[in-house]
Amino acid sequence: LLAPIAGMSIATPVLAQAELTMLNDVCMPWPAGPKPRPHFSVINRTNPNLTIAHTGLFPDTDAVDPSPVPGYNMNAPGNSMTGGTNLNPNEGGHLYPPGDSFGDNPPNLLPTVYENIKSCSGAEIINTLSSTPENPYNLQFAGDPQNQRLNEADVTPLTANQTRSPTDDLDVVRRHLMAAKKPGDIDPAVVQLGLDILEGNPIADRSYSGFPVLHYNGPLKIKSVDPVSRTVEVNQIWFDTHIESDTMYVDSRPVERIANSGDNPATPLWEGQWDDGEWYTKYNVYVLNRGHEDFASFPMLYDDPKEVVLGGQNQFIPNVSLDQTFFPMEEGNKYTFYIKQPPARFFNLTYHWGWRMHPPRVQAHENLARGFVVNGQAVDRDFFEKQTFGVNPRANEQAKLNAISMIGDLAPAKRMWSTLRRIQAGGLKSTDLAGISSEFEESFFDWGNRNKLPRGIPEDPTSDVTLAYLNNTIYGHINGYINDAQVELRKWTTRGTKVRITLINGDYYPHQYTNVDFGGMRGWENTFQNTIPVAGAGAWFTFGRIQWWPHTINPAVPAIVVAPAARPTSTANIAFGMESFKRVDTGANMLPPKGQQRKLGNIVGNDLPNEILGAASTGGLTRHDMDWEFTFEPGRRLRLYQFDAFHHDVAVWSMH
Repeated sequence: LLAPIAGMSIATPVLAQAELTMLNDVCMPWPAGPKPRPHFSVINRTNPNLTIAHTGLFPDTDAVDPSPVPGYNMNAPGNSMTGGTNLNPNEGGHLYPPGDSFGDNPPNLLPTVYENIKSCSGAEIINTLSSTPENPYNLQFAGDPQNQRLNEADVTPLTANQTRSPTDDLDVVRRHLMAAKKPGDIDPAVVQLGLDILEGNPIADRSYSGFPVLHYNGPLKIKSVDPVSRTVEVNQIWFDTHIESDTMYVDSRPVERIANSGDNPATPLWEGQWDDGEWYTKYNVYVLNRGHEDFASFPMLYDDPKEVVLGGQNQFIPNVSLDQTFFPMEEGNKYTFYIKQPPARFFNLTYHWGWRMHPPRVQAHENLARGFVVNGQAVDRDFFEKQTFGVNPRANEQAKLNAISMIGDLAPAKRMWSTLRRIQAGGLKSTDLAGISSEFEESFFDWGNRNKLPRGIPEDPTSDVTLAYLNNTIYGHINGYINDAQVELRKWTTRGTKVRITLINGDYYPHQYTNVDFGGMRGWENTFQNTIPVAGAGAWFTFGRIQWWPHTINPAVPAIVVAPAARPTSTANIAFGMESFKRVDTGANMLPPKGQQRKLGNIVGNDLPNEILGAASTGGLTRHDMDWEFTFEPGRRLRLYQFDAFHHDVAVWSMH
């Protein structure tokens, strides 16, 4: 999709330090203590197929000790990078002394503060305290914004048919195929039901109608905040290991700034008056069979861009993430509730997750306005989805098939779809039936478990972690680790741990790799109260707030983008190719001209990648290896948040 992209010189750590030092200078001095100090990572690329990364460093620029977290009046530990060297990433540059994050006294655990988080200048950010002793679900309410009932949700029972999940009905298809003795035994209506489920076609009396198992409809999953009610409405289905949503992008611009009469629509946001009011997300969550869970929405918020101005432009740098709620949900019900949000300028994305199966029970929606820069032009965050699947992948049958053709043929959902298409086309022999039925069955079971690699994707025994991009999502495996509930990178407990991560792309378009720290470097905090009286589980876990920071997509680190897989030479079972697909780039240079790189920018990564990594193997899969050295203790609640920043949604595989 993006190749060929000419190799560009990578920004050196020295340049990154200068940029980060400038960021320190743009914030007002703290009322007490030093100013906040951003972290950065250093990446070396010895060849196109290997990335070596050191994380958790402070810029070696001056003798000012770092302040741990915006909003916390804590003594700095007095061990900045000054006097150390970037050649030894474990020397200096730490906010906290060495320790064990999983012991009785985690060094990066912050004291609980029942206050809203503070911005760069120490100003309060409203709606960033999610739980208090008085209100365990402080940001959640039922009713409507004018008639709020805190700590509640409106519950509507579902019928038995409405509670059925895609798994239930695909299993009907599986059992029907396995029971067939000859092609004539296969009911065309059952085959069509399977295709309707996979493609997201309308299905009567099913809550999941319109939610495709094949992830090709991202360009249509865009919602806008209503400027009058200041609300965006999101529908989700929860079942088995899955969360599926009708919302991948939220356009919060209608409530991001206050429009003045006579404003030019092209006026940059930083020249207008920012809207300081709250807004709301209204959730309708359909909990289907085996979907019992505690609902958690987890926004990743920026610092205040109106306080962080660099080169005359507002900048969006990380501040805090928090569980906004942790509300118990039982299968067979629809839950409707609202979540209060901080002012829209802080909004980066919201990560929805369920701890009982995490990953893969996770889904995210992102701020449409915080996008990328392509050939010097600012584009919205859905740019890569539209370039891959088309502006409207459901405009007609051909548009839908073209979009589905971009999904790799080894993706379990695509294998089920291809099998049913082959049956529907007719001409099967009785001798073909066993193989066809088995292909569907094995793909069905592969689809149900993203915590193992599906058939056709080899595990690398020399890597600690293998991730496979398929069907616009991520399948993962940790060497030697099996657990049905969650994935744990147990190897990493102390600083200096080295981890090899292998990326495999099986889709026919590039995938990006983003790696975010959840409070290991900058601290994490417990805030959730006892929710046992309402059948909640918040009392048993470390839920609260974390200070996030990206290891990738920041000034010192070039974006990691894995090239598309090669299509099979035989297309007997593949109906559509890439002939009409257009390349994104029109020239050799995908980066904006110098001087424009920060326009409408984000200092932690709005610019496009300057290279595509990985070479196709003999099997057509594209691979890239990464050797990480983590120079800090991990956060206790989640070690790493890994996702595809170009196609986020369900393309997530985090590690506890």
